[in-house]
Amino acid sequence: MENKNALIIQPTDDALIVKIGGRFSGEFVFTVYKEVKRTFENNQKNVVLDFCGSEHADSMGLGTIVAINSFVTKRGNSMKMRGVSGTFMQLLKITNLTSILDIEPYKE
Repeated sequence: MENKNALIIQPTDDALIVKIGGRFSGEFVFTVYKEVKRTFENNQKNVVLDFCGSEHADSMGLGTIVAINSFVTKRGNSMKMRGVSGTFMQLLKITNLTSILDIEPYKE
């Protein structure tokens, strides 16, 4: 999932696992938001954004993460990010999003 954008949404008993690969930027973030929203409306559960296959996000990607978090929490659920590493994690720290988002860093 490293070079190509990829999106896999797996509903489990307690969460929607959203696996995101490639560059979390550009038009791809709109696809992710639309699909997460659609799937969430059918399976209202907590959301886990799994970025193990992604090392980059731009400002649109960051805005989409905040929008998904807002959408999910306004409906009484929670959102967690996992597998965040490298420059992606640095960007979240620089923008201070680490203070408002539940983030589990990448573990090798």
